Amino acid sequence: MPVPSIRTCRRKKRLAKAVVFCVLLLAAPILHARPVAYKDGNGAWGVMEEEDWPRIPKGDLQIEGAVIQPAAAKITFNITFVDVTGKSKKGFDDPGKGTARRAAVRKAAEYVDSVLNHPGGVCDIEIQASSTDGTGPLATGSPFFYPVNGYVPGFPYEHIIKRSDPCASAPDLIITVDFGYDWYEGVGNTPASKRDLYSVILHEITHGLGLLSMTGQDGQSALAPNRTLSFFDYLLYTGNGAKLWDLGCNFNGTVAGSPPVAPWLAGSDGGVRFHGAAATTAFQGYPPVYAPNPFDPGSSIGHWIPTISGNPVLLPALAPGEMRRTYADFEIGALQDLGYTLEVLPPDIRVTPALLDFGSWPWDGGPTAPLPVRIENTGAGPLEFAGNGIEIVGGSPGDFQIVPSVSKDPILAGADRTVSIRFDPSDNTVKTAVLRITTNDPDAATVDVPLKGTGTGRMPTAAGGHWRYFK
Repeated sequence: MPVPSIRTCRRKKRLAKAVVFCVLLLAAPILHARPVAYKDGNGAWGVMEEEDWPRIPKGDLQIEGAVIQPAAAKITFNITFVDVTGKSKKGFDDPGKGTARRAAVRKAAEYVDSVLNHPGGVCDIEIQASSTDGTGPLATGSPFFYPVNGYVPGFPYEHIIKRSDPCASAPDLIITVDFGYDWYEGVGNTPASKRDLYSVILHEITHGLGLLSMTGQDGQSALAPNRTLSFFDYLLYTGNGAKLWDLGCNFNGTVAGSPPVAPWLAGSDGGVRFHGAAATTAFQGYPPVYAPNPFDPGSSIGHWIPTISGNPVLLPALAPGEMRRTYADFEIGALQDLGYTLEVLPPDIRVTPALLDFGSWPWDGGPTAPLPVRIENTGAGPLEFAGNGIEIVGGSPGDFQIVPSVSKDPILAGADRTVSIRFDPSDNTVKTAVLRITTNDPDAATVDVPLKGTGTGRMPTAAGGHWRYFK
């Protein structure tokens, strides 16, 4: 048998290396496949290989209404409706209501885009096949994420902020709606007998952005044995200031009973509070988190308490007729605490009444009782006073007074303040002035409320020498 030459041996070695390289290259997708975690339509946490998430055939994605992209100015929302791709004729594919239902989802996504300031960000939302039995939750929503030992932000956060798709095989966020309930699909006032779809979709998208908890009732991750928790979980403390989890996602409280329950997660030690700095500033305290006793799986720790002020989006329930279509100011702060950059949202001033008329009043009879002027902030950003803020100008300003002096602190979104004005004429003539309110409202920087009153004289009575005033 001839002895191979050195050149032949080198060629065979190169060939062998090439074969090994090709085998490794072909095997790479399998070797590097990773499990992804999510919450399903029944509210149960699950894990599957990322490659196993059911792909929708490309042809079905071309069906009218199967995929919509809201008119977002910054973030691209790719929203896929499995009802439509599966031609189910129910839920979001309902022949009579499907279009309006899909429009409600689009409106909710557009609102989120108006709050977040992440140009070039992307969020892939898959609306799962709808339930129709009316026995489960109104809806469920969950981000996808990789189960690891640590705090995770979720795929929507990474896709929006980093502008790179963390997993091309699965969506960033899934939502399931139960259309067995009586829904209102519009954007007007919700009828008293119906649930507001816009509010519920916004609620679930917000969970997807990261305002959710991944804990079980024992303080361990719902994905145990993995110690996977959310960024939201990391910022939770008891009402008395004890941090719920340490840096390693280890629960700091006690656990007792069978099945085991952590008392801290069921309201002991002062309840549960969110300690994000921006949310705390907006709320003027630590926002209280829903932690009922007994623990309520699927709702506990991932919502605000029902009695919290501000009508926030993330309450644990939505009654018929209720609408929660905009974030409370502290929820916007909580998104900032999770790492999102926020759009500078404008305030919107509303002043009532448009005119104060004090009628006739004796010129030396002392001041009238005060009349109120209400200043409301119906916008999304703080209403801040500019210049002299609140003052009386023009005409006879000395005949009208602001009592007592009014605070010039900003009026937060959804809040209001009352200014009290009294009339004290200096003589028996018609008096006019203007209550001028100057703020940072971009559309109405100055609002004037006309003030009017007439001073009258006095006449003596026939006897006793006492004065009586006539209007």
